[in-house]
Amino acid sequence: MKNIIQWTIASLIIVIALPRLSHAGFRPVKSDLWIETALESVMERDGHFDLDRIDSSTHDGVVILNGTVMTGDEKGLAELLAMQIPGVKGVDNEIRVVPAMTRDIEMEKMSRSALIENPLLDIRDLAVRASGGIVVLKGIVYKSGEKRLAQSLVHQLPGVRRVIDKIEFLQRA
Repeated sequence: MKNIIQWTIASLIIVIALPRLSHAGFRPVKSDLWIETALESVMERDGHFDLDRIDSSTHDGVVILNGTVMTGDEKGLAELLAMQIPGVKGVDNEIRVVPAMTRDIEMEKMSRSALIENPLLDIRDLAVRASGGIVVLKGIVYKSGEKRLAQSLVHQLPGVRRVIDKIEFLQRA
């Protein structure tokens, strides 16, 4: 009987104190698995990342990012996104920027940077492929003018002979 009373009192204290602690700045600890899942979801929604090339793990609230990206901007963005996840205590960013080994890869990197850095563009699921001066753009935009702007930005880059636009325009309801 004594144990039942003790458990009842403890339960009441938790029920009464938890909302007050929450308002006082106390936040429940997020599990490492929760953080990893949240980060993957955020990166997937962001659309700038090829998740097949980026791995993340979390240990005691510290996110470890590994893999490769095409630009330094993407590396920084991945770290920024990770830091914004509730429960993250720190980020160890070991993502490597793929070195420009061929002219086509360099063209892909320049194209991606031009598109990502432009504040007027919001391209989701961005994919850029280049071969022999021909750049193929894939992704989704929600404003019709973004397709033309993306084509124009990439077409102005040195060495680009032609831009193939496979960007889809989706009108929001």
